[in-house]
Amino acid sequence: MKPYRVLLCSTFLHQLLIYSVRPYVSLLADELGASSMQIGLLIMLSSVLPVVMALPIASWVNRFGCRRLTVLAGVLYLPACGMLAAARALALIAAAMLLLGMAYTLELTTLQFQSTRGDLGAPASSVIGYYTLCNSLGVSAGSFVGGQLNELLGTNLCFAGSFVIALINLAVVWMLRAPDLTVQREASGTIREVLTTENMPAILICGGLTMYALEIVNTYFPLYGKEIGLSSAQIGIVLSVSGIGQLVIRPFMHSLTRKAPLFILLGVFMAISGVGILCFGFAESYLLCIAIAAWTGVSLGILNPLCLFAVTATVELARRAKALAVRVMVNFTGQAIGPVGFGALAGAAGYRAVFWVSGAMLLAGALINRGRRLPPQAEDALRQ
Repeated sequence: MKPYRVLLCSTFLHQLLIYSVRPYVSLLADELGASSMQIGLLIMLSSVLPVVMALPIASWVNRFGCRRLTVLAGVLYLPACGMLAAARALALIAAAMLLLGMAYTLELTTLQFQSTRGDLGAPASSVIGYYTLCNSLGVSAGSFVGGQLNELLGTNLCFAGSFVIALINLAVVWMLRAPDLTVQREASGTIREVLTTENMPAILICGGLTMYALEIVNTYFPLYGKEIGLSSAQIGIVLSVSGIGQLVIRPFMHSLTRKAPLFILLGVFMAISGVGILCFGFAESYLLCIAIAAWTGVSLGILNPLCLFAVTATVELARRAKALAVRVMVNFTGQAIGPVGFGALAGAAGYRAVFWVSGAMLLAGALINRGRRLPPQAEDALRQ
């Protein structure tokens, strides 16, 4: 099997695994009596190590190679899922979320970097497109599978099903035989060089807000859905519809980048996402939740690959692992801050307020793209 096909299979499986687990950790913690604030803290733990380790992992990519780190990630998923399946105390959930976050960061960083390389048996632009497509497929399938497992097996045993997915993922990443790219340590770039690259701060902020919004939906919609009377299976379907929305928009992404400058697209779709997230706070029926999930899935689905394309077009290969690591760090910072900060808000004002304030933040974030443009050569690269 060609290396890029193994890469795409692994991309699908690790997103399938994560999204069959993370949204339903909230329900498990709620079942064990956790408060909204405690649930937010537990979800945050899966983002703590990613924030701290994202930059060292970029150096590890250059030192140890992508395959070793990807296999290590596959191994770490196993005890994380096993601990969740056995968890009857919040402390065990906390330990599992730390492991889950570390595994996810390792696999995300290495797969993301490999997708931009161009030496996997297919052009880099095609691999990136299929990479983001497989991400969306995994998100949608994982949300659906997790909801069905939760409904059929119960809150704990559903994670035993995720353990099986983790085993399959490990078997696939073991087959990854992509040539390791050796980058001189002195040529890999510094954080300052990455952050001072033109437009990189704005790109990173857009990416962080996008991941923050996705995390808010995945953390608090299961609890909000339970509050308005939805079953676990229905919650899973709503979340999977969001993933399908992300999938549906991908074939049109190339056409969109050819018709409008990148920062205009980022601003427009961030505003559309903000309206959709805000509307979640008014939804009280299953069908309306599905409609809003499709809306936000489409809008958020275009933002993440646009940010990835922007980093690829802006930063040369020698500094790309560092730039992507900074991007991962910022994204996980958004994912960490959201659940904790809004856990307190949910406890005080209810889950509706979480969606209202989050939607307003995205609408405000859309304004940072006003008047910005990529250099002409970078815009041309996006359109190829």
